[in-house]
Amino acid sequence: MRKIILLPLFTFLSGWLMAGVTITLSSTNVVCNGSASGSVSVTPTSGTTPFTYTWSNGSTTANVSNLAAGVYNVTVLDATSASASGSVTVNQPSALIATIFVPNVQCYGELTSLVAVTPSGGINPYSYHWSNNSTEQNLNNLTPGNYSVTVSDANGCSVVDSATIRTAPLLTATFTLVADTSQAHHWFLVYSENFTPSNYAWNWGDGSSSTGPNPSHTYTDSGYYHICMALSDTFGCTISYCDSSTYLRGQQQLIISVDAIAQTTTGINDISNSAVTNVYPNPAVNTLHIITSMQGIITYQLYNTFGQLLSQKEAFVNDADIDIQNLIPGIYIIKLKNSQREGLVKFIKE
Repeated sequence: MRKIILLPLFTFLSGWLMAGVTITLSSTNVVCNGSASGSVSVTPTSGTTPFTYTWSNGSTTANVSNLAAGVYNVTVLDATSASASGSVTVNQPSALIATIFVPNVQCYGELTSLVAVTPSGGINPYSYHWSNNSTEQNLNNLTPGNYSVTVSDANGCSVVDSATIRTAPLLTATFTLVADTSQAHHWFLVYSENFTPSNYAWNWGDGSSSTGPNPSHTYTDSGYYHICMALSDTFGCTISYCDSSTYLRGQQQLIISVDAIAQTTTGINDISNSAVTNVYPNPAVNTLHIITSMQGIITYQLYNTFGQLLSQKEAFVNDADIDIQNLIPGIYIIKLKNSQREGLVKFIKE
C-alpha cells in the first residue's frame, strides 16, 4: 500500500510570499517477514530543480529499494536551498510459522492416523508441499520415518518444518505349560518376551482372569483350557499369545494349579533356584552344562513338557554335562535331586 504525504514549505523573499518545496512520500511494504524487499519514494511537487535527496539510511536518490521494514526519513533540497523533510514507514507481515503435530509413538506395523501442520502469520491463503509430494494440509496412513513440509503464503513466502514418526519395536511373547514333576496336578506357565511389560492380563479360559507378572490359578476339572496372555509396553502396544494344546490333568476332588513365572534374561527359568546355580548355554544344541550347589550323589533327570522321563544319570559331582544332541527342538526340564533336596530348571533345545 502506498502512502501519500504532502509537506508544503513557504519562504518570504523581499516581502513577497513565495512557494518553497513540497513533497509526496510513498512506500512499498516488505513481502516476507525479515526480508529486504521494501522500497520508498519521494516526489517533489513544488520547488526549483534540481533537487537533492538525503535519506536516513544514507541513500541520495528519489527512489530507494531493497529495504527492510522500518521508518525512513528524507530531506529534499531545491536549487534555491529551500527544503522539505518527511518520514515514511515500510511495514512487513508477521512471520510465517508452520507447526507440525505428530501423534505418539506408533505400535509396530501400524500406520499413523494423522500428521497435521498448522500455519500462522504471513498472508492467507496457504499452500503445502510435503516431502512425500502430498499437497494436503493433513496426512493420514503414514509409515514410520522422517517427513518435512514447505508452507507457502499468498506472497510466496515459505517456511519448512519437519517431524519424525517413530514406531515401537516388534513385540514378541510366548508361554509353555510345564508339568511340575515334583508335585502332582501342579503346572508352571513359563512365559518369555522381548521387552519389559508394563501391564499384564491373563485369561485362564474358564471365565477367570488375572493381572500382574506372576499370577496363580486353580481349575476344578481336567481339560483343555484356552489360556491367553496379553502384555503391554510403556507405549500402550500389546502383544497377545494363546494356547490350548496342553491337557491339564487332575484327579477327582483334586484341584489343578497353575503358576505363571517369567523366563529369566539368560534364557533359563530356575523353578527351584536354591538348588541350581547356573545352566548354559541356553538355548543349547548338543550339550547342556549344569552347575549346582548340591553335594553328594546327584541324580539328573531329563523330562519333556508332558512330564515324561527321557533320560537319567547319577554323578558324584556338582558340575555336569547333559547330552541333548538327539533331542528334537523344544522346551525341556532338568530335575536335580540328592538325598536332601531337589530342584527343577527349564532349558531350550535348538
